[in-house]
Amino acid sequence: MIRRGIPSATCALLLLTALAGAAELVLPPADNPASWTPEQKLVAFRNMARIYDGDVVHHGATVLPLPRSARQLEVQYQDATGHPVGVAEFMRANRVAGLIVLSHGRIVLERYALGQTPHDQWVSFSVAKSVTSTLLGAAIRDGAIGGLDDPVSRYIPELGDSGYKGVTLRQALTMSIGLRWNEDYADPGSDWVHTLSLATPGDSRPGVDIIAYMARLPRESAPGTRFLYNSGNAQILGVVVARAVHERLATYLEEKIWRPLGMEADAYWVRDRFGRTFGRSLLNASLRDYARFGYFFMHGARIAGASILPAGWIEDATRSHIATDWGDVGYGYQWWINADGSYRAIGIYGQMIHLDPRADLVIVTNSAWPQADWDPGYAAYDALTRAVTRALRSGATR
Repeated sequence: MIRRGIPSATCALLLLTALAGAAELVLPPADNPASWTPEQKLVAFRNMARIYDGDVVHHGATVLPLPRSARQLEVQYQDATGHPVGVAEFMRANRVAGLIVLSHGRIVLERYALGQTPHDQWVSFSVAKSVTSTLLGAAIRDGAIGGLDDPVSRYIPELGDSGYKGVTLRQALTMSIGLRWNEDYADPGSDWVHTLSLATPGDSRPGVDIIAYMARLPRESAPGTRFLYNSGNAQILGVVVARAVHERLATYLEEKIWRPLGMEADAYWVRDRFGRTFGRSLLNASLRDYARFGYFFMHGARIAGASILPAGWIEDATRSHIATDWGDVGYGYQWWINADGSYRAIGIYGQMIHLDPRADLVIVTNSAWPQADWDPGYAAYDALTRAVTRALRSGATR
């Protein structure tokens, strides 16, 4: 909206300045995102499709409406020092580019910052794991996968004589496969960094085949006994789904959810150097479409009245199957499970989908935290979530 009183010549100058700024967009190098500067992250997180090869996940002809509350939610909480924090300060302090809250399917709060708009994509990082697990459930419902007690090697025979021998899909979903793995995002020698082998235009370096890499990892514990967060394992789950349904994971997402549900914009999912959808990370979508996915999942994953998932999947996927090293937070099928029954899809640098079925609440953030795992950011998100819940209980938007 153009404010009244600004001369048309000034408006034209502002438009030309904006266009010039867009033309001068400088993308960061296509290597480890953990090495990007804060300024590079702001550019890259909304422009992954310009950095890496991938697949467009097309939206359909109709859009699932998200009605808007007549009043936007007023939220405030106190930080550790007792200082009151409102939404604007929460977003500024935690480098939040987009925040949306749905209550009973209505938008009660939607804000953007850091140059983000409702029409921009933003990278989800490991939020994509929860999408991949949902597609695995859909493949079971479609009959392409037998069930969660199937061994991973049934779908990837190359893993039959590796540490994956005897590991079930259920154990893979709950990050309890028992293999050695280093997830350190800042360590250039970590497994996470070594397997970050993405399709980059013009890059002729040999890729790291995730199947061959995971097949070489030694076993450290019995499958199903110990939680160890492992993005390589999540990438394997994406390969399982793709092989079972005989198409790319991104294509399956489009067919099962993106088009029929009524997303309002295209998504984009990055591929690895072997042409496989990067099922562990790097799905890109608009803020509202992340909220639509969360609401859809929380309400039974129904399209045209029928669930795309097996009976009981959501209840099973969103209960704690194994304890984590994160306080009283447990882990389900690629979902983080809170003690109060709410659950989250979480990606590094502050990407979150928080779902609370009892309150019929969805909270989504797109962020560019200064660190991949940042305790102040998690604490602020928890405080905001509690404040939102209190405000809704008090009828703040009625």
